[in-house]
Amino acid sequence: MNKYLKPAAVVFWIAVWQLLSFLVNNPLVIASPAETFTSYVRLLKEGVLIPSVFKSTLFILCGFALGSFTGAAAAVISSLKEKAEVFIGMLMRTMQTIPVAAFIILVLISAGNGFVSLIISFFVTAPVVYLSLLQGLKAADSDMEEMAEIFNISFGKRFKYIILPGLWPHLTAALENSLGMSFKSGVAAEVIGQPLGTIGNGMYRGKIYLATDEVLAWTAAVVITAAIIRWVMKYLLKKLEPGDRSL
Repeated sequence: MNKYLKPAAVVFWIAVWQLLSFLVNNPLVIASPAETFTSYVRLLKEGVLIPSVFKSTLFILCGFALGSFTGAAAAVISSLKEKAEVFIGMLMRTMQTIPVAAFIILVLISAGNGFVSLIISFFVTAPVVYLSLLQGLKAADSDMEEMAEIFNISFGKRFKYIILPGLWPHLTAALENSLGMSFKSGVAAEVIGQPLGTIGNGMYRGKIYLATDEVLAWTAAVVITAAIIRWVMKYLLKKLEPGDRSL
């Protein structure tokens, strides 16, 4: 891919944003990129932006990590025990189907708003990782597994050279998809639950004062933070990717 293509795409969509702002000509509806940037800088100078982004990101990533581990463990158990798959699969598919807003309300009623973004990120991530890894485990290379059994190859080598390479595409896809969903649902949970010192709380304050530029500044903070974390995660996954499958 041309290295200039992504920067060009960013410039293009900012230009579209600027054009829409010019056509609407109402900052209460669509603030311009310049107005949004000014608000972003102001939030930085006030010392509000970075602590809020840090707190929200920490909670969301904790929920994402716990959900990923739980989903992966549940997928392994389900692949080994058919009865377990029936019960666990039903739970995971139900979690995936329930509207996020309903989850948020139930969490706020039962646990308060302190860890709402962590819990919601967990509930969003776990079923995505579970279903993707379970699909990968079921699609494992049976011929390679049979050969490993015949030659009495240890489980450690079978996992490293046969199982893990086959699972890796499913794992990376699940993590990349669920990371974005975790940020979207986690921040939405903060907007509803209003834990102090978070991105969602900042967005809500912008909404109260009809400060569209401030809402967009917080939104830009989410997009930038999620993009950086996604880049780091993809880099680490690329470094850890299993290599040669030869035994």
